[in-house]
Amino acid sequence: KRTFDETGGEKSIAVLLFTRNRLTRYLSAFKEESLPVQVQEGLSLVKRPEIRHLIQMTNLLAMPHDDLAWASLLRSPWSWFDITTLLEIAKQDRESWRDKIRVAATTDPKLRDIVNATDGAFLRVGRDPLGKIVKKLWPDLNGPAKTARLFGMAGVANCYEFFNVLEDMEEGIPLETLKHFRGAMERLYEPADPTASRSSVQMMTIHRANGLEFDIGFLP
Repeated sequence: KRTFDETGGEKSIAVLLFTRNRLTRYLSAFKEESLPVQVQEGLSLVKRPEIRHLIQMTNLLAMPHDDLAWASLLRSPWSWFDITTLLEIAKQDRESWRDKIRVAATTDPKLRDIVNATDGAFLRVGRDPLGKIVKKLWPDLNGPAKTARLFGMAGVANCYEFFNVLEDMEEGIPLETLKHFRGAMERLYEPADPTASRSSVQMMTIHRANGLEFDIGFLP
């Protein structure tokens, strides 16, 4: 922070890491100092809360009888319901959560919106790529605005990165696409935060920095 202030942000500064295992600690320190930093291959993408909910939404479309995925949808950033509502839904006299929600939606407009949005998505399953369907369902549930409010533009960027990866892994069959994604998701990282795109400070591994030049470098 002192180096950044002394140079007025006019010098390129690199924080070069030997390993990624303390990346979270360094990023937290930058955040505490309100110092924007560009991160090459940041934190694990699937550890982000918004991405965990998108994964559950993908599970829901690939496996309609996944009750956990349906319950997760009702606790997601874009369709939040309190515990009381979930308990009322759970008590509905139906076997699956999809049917329980459908019954409860007859008296709850917010649940009815979810039923309409998911019904529209299921009409495309088997026709369109799974990633494309999830990408369409997300804004139908007002996902972009709610994600931006809770997680900022970095959260929105994470979601679009998820959609791109899921579309790239399309196998033609939803369950096979989901299986392909699960096999690769631990190797996926957050994209660069759009709000830090003009920062003169970058953080990356030494390996990633091969061939690059900076005015000032730190090797913690």
